[in-house]
Amino acid sequence: CDSLSNNKIRKLSLEGTCIEDTSMIKLLENHGSYLEFINLSHTSSLTDETLVGVRKYCSNLQHLNISKMNVTKVGVLGLFLEDKSSNDSRSNSSSSMLKSLCFDWLECVDDDIIVEVAKSTAGNLRDLFIGNCKEIRGKAIMALKMHSASTLQYLDLSFARQIHENALGVLVEECNQLRKLTLWGWTDLSKQFLIYVRTLCEVEGAYQPKII
Repeated sequence: CDSLSNNKIRKLSLEGTCIEDTSMIKLLENHGSYLEFINLSHTSSLTDETLVGVRKYCSNLQHLNISKMNVTKVGVLGLFLEDKSSNDSRSNSSSSMLKSLCFDWLECVDDDIIVEVAKSTAGNLRDLFIGNCKEIRGKAIMALKMHSASTLQYLDLSFARQIHENALGVLVEECNQLRKLTLWGWTDLSKQFLIYVRTLCEVEGAYQPKII
């Protein structure tokens, strides 16, 4: 970190590394205010402590990937919930500017988290990757419809098969900027649904009948 002290780092990717919380937090403390992109995917040594550091120091963050991290629901929620008891402006920074979020393979991610994500990133969220987050259901979809419909361009819901196709269809209809919907693992979608959704955006991963 010392050798980088004079550099304004805007992009940080530590995917698959063995960095631990203490070193990561020091890095964020020194450079977090400049960071716009952070990829911590598959960093199994990092925990909720690092997420606290992201919230505290990364006020300009636009892209965050924490897929396959060793984090809890409380830790992830902490990135987005407003701390009304704190007088430190930094404690409520980090999430409002986010344009891209990747939560792939985080078992802790559920409706409660996505509702807070949608509210705190309203007007900014463009890309959302929540593949293999199997606790996602209709409440999350409705929150995205309410807060993110005007900005969402890419949505990955692979293997989130607890969502009813009618709820998903309503979301896709409302997201007039949506370019791509990824649905790997969705094997029970109706032919009529897929034909219709394909007229609205590109669909990847699901069975796609030919339009005759």
